Amino acid sequence: MKTRIDIEGTDEETSLFSRPVTQVLERILQKHILDKIDALDNENITVSVFVEFTDDEYISQINKEQRHIDKVTDVLSFPALNCDEGRIIYDKYDIDYENKELFLGDILIAKSRIFLQAESYGHSPLRECVFLASHGLLHLLGYDHENEESEKKMLRFQEDILKELNYER
Repeated sequence: MKTRIDIEGTDEETSLFSRPVTQVLERILQKHILDKIDALDNENITVSVFVEFTDDEYISQINKEQRHIDKVTDVLSFPALNCDEGRIIYDKYDIDYENKELFLGDILIAKSRIFLQAESYGHSPLRECVFLASHGLLHLLGYDHENEESEKKMLRFQEDILKELNYER
């Protein structure tokens, strides 16, 4: 099973964050997800995710259009598939056989929030960035924080991965 993380953004911060974000997202997919979709191994399918670093204006606009919330947020996720806590629910029509790809969805991250929240939480912008990216991916994979139990499960998994890769608080 292969993974592909496409990251869009051309500024200096984006280039600094690209490699760690890719590392964390690939680790989440390899450790927790890909073992649940072994059937794709037989077809040599790549599981892909798109990440875009954006400004406050754009993420606020998307948040208003898609969620009817008129404010800046730190991260938004737009799943392309149905997922339930890491279990990808797909059929053969979800796979792009021409490109041998199963696309999970898009993650938008507000660059300004990386720096503001890092300062607020007392950790590095890099740690905040990988936290937001991993949080976005877990939402693509069907995790949520709609109640206390699901939030604890999601955050525990997220923190375990970040700790494993030395992105602790």
